[in-house]
Amino acid sequence: MSGAAGLSAAKRRRGGNGGFQVSGPTPSRPPPNARPPPNAGPPPGMAQISPMKILETHETRLNNLDNHLQDIVESFGAQMQQQDQSSGVPDEDMGFFRDKISQLENKIEQLEGLLSKVQTFAMETSTMVMKSNNGVIDDDVLSECNNMGDDGSGDDGSGDDMDETHDGDQIELQVTG
Repeated sequence: MSGAAGLSAAKRRRGGNGGFQVSGPTPSRPPPNARPPPNAGPPPGMAQISPMKILETHETRLNNLDNHLQDIVESFGAQMQQQDQSSGVPDEDMGFFRDKISQLENKIEQLEGLLSKVQTFAMETSTMVMKSNNGVIDDDVLSECNNMGDDGSGDDGSGDDMDETHDGDQIELQVTG
């Protein structure tokens, strides 16, 4: 006997249940997920409905849903028209708001320019302080301090900057070391 034939013969002798012999009567209950035969008929509490009747029922439901949807669309359109009519803004008001926006844009541009000038001045001052703390002040730095504002850095000469006043005072730096 070959290996496969021997195994199948052993399974037949044991009853095909993996080597365990079951003693006693076997239950005659069907497994829990067994289905009734297809020709068994409808369950006891339900009457059989023809496919045509099911189709008519579905058609009626679809028509009702379609009518309801059309009513909703019409009411939504009416609400949108009422909202458009009630929120109309006159052209005069729009012109006023356009003018205000352009004025605000101009002020923002002026503030940006002013901020740039302040940043430049702060960086120059910071650089001079660092050089003075490190003892690196030489004649160029002193002349730069004395001429600050005269070389055009930070000043465009427009005269509309923040109320600048120059007293002509010389800045003196002492080297500490």
